[in-house]
Formats: sequence, C-alpha cells, structure tokens
Amino acid sequence: DFSGVTVIRPSGKQVEGVLTVTGYPDEQPRFVMLGFKPQKLGEIAPGLASRVGADTILVSMLAGVTVASLREQFPNAKAIVRIMPNLPVAQAQGVTAIYSRDGDNNRLAEVRQLMASLGMIAWCDTEEELGVIGAVASAGIAYVARFADALAKSGEALGLKPGLAQQVAVQTLVGTSAYAADTGASMAEIARR
Repeated sequence: DFSGVTVIRPSGKQVEGVLTVTGYPDEQPRFVMLGFKPQKLGEIAPGLASRVGADTILVSMLAGVTVASLREQFPNAKAIVRIMPNLPVAQAQGVTAIYSRDGDNNRLAEVRQLMASLGMIAWCDTEEELGVIGAVASAGIAYVARFADALAKSGEALGLKPGLAQQVAVQTLVGTSAYAADTGASMAEIARR
C-alpha cells in the first residue's frame, strides 16, 4: 500500500500509484528515502535537512555516500540507514543490503518491514560489507545475464528458434535458482549432480 507515500520530483513527472509533488511538504515525515544521483546530495540536502527531524528515519540508496557523510548533512535524523537494492527488487526477488550504525532494533524493524516485500534482506555489520553485497548482487546480474545470453546463442547455433532458445536459457536459470533455494545445495554440488 503506497497511500502514504509522496515522491518529490522537481520535474513534476508523475509516479504511478503515489502522490507526486515538485517541492518539499511542510511536515516532518517518519521516513525519507534518498534515491537520486549521489553528486546531487550537496544541492538537495540543504533544503531537505530542515524536514529531517528527530522522528525521521533517513533511508539512503545513494551509492558511495557513507553514513558519516549523511549524518553531517542530516544531523537531526532519528536514524540513518543505507540500503543497496538490486534490479530484481521490481519482481520482489531482489537482494537489498542494509547497514546502519543507529542500532535501535525498533527503528531497524521498521526499515526491515519496508524492504521485506522486495526479496532477500542482507543486514551488514559494516559499510564495507554493504558495498561488497551491493557489487555481487548488482554486478552479478550482468554476469548472469551474459551467461544466459551465451547459453541462448548456443541453442540457436544448434538449431533452436531464437525465442525458444531465450526461453530455455532463462528457465534454466530460474529452475537452477529455485532448486538451490529449495534444497540448500551449493552451486558446486548442483554442478556435480
């Protein structure tokens, strides 16, 4: 349910299913999620900081922007949480790495609840771990996609129609993933089988 979500877009371009506005609302929200290009932080933070108060949890998707940097920009935030979701969160099958130094379990439980519908949650002990999981879960998609493309092209070279070859390659990945998830078998064990 996105009925309480407001998206701020200076362009005014609507985001389906949520209230879209061009400026900051007057109230201090419970959650503020930062999702823009990291180099824009210096431009956006001064106007937003006064709206991030002692009851606001700031959730940042800004790659490479540390909790310490965010705390400097938003000193009054109740908690600052960094997240790194990957592309399959759109299908509720993603990986979202989460890190926060503000370890109050109630605060973090609210963030977990917000992110749970996106797929797997990976809580990180350090920001470095957040970066590693982000790299593996995000860059890994490109490697898997290239592998599936090569698999499909191999099928085509052996006489399959392109559409069918693509379907077989994708289903092979989906099936292997489901098998690993359901059985707990390692990839090495699956390869041996």
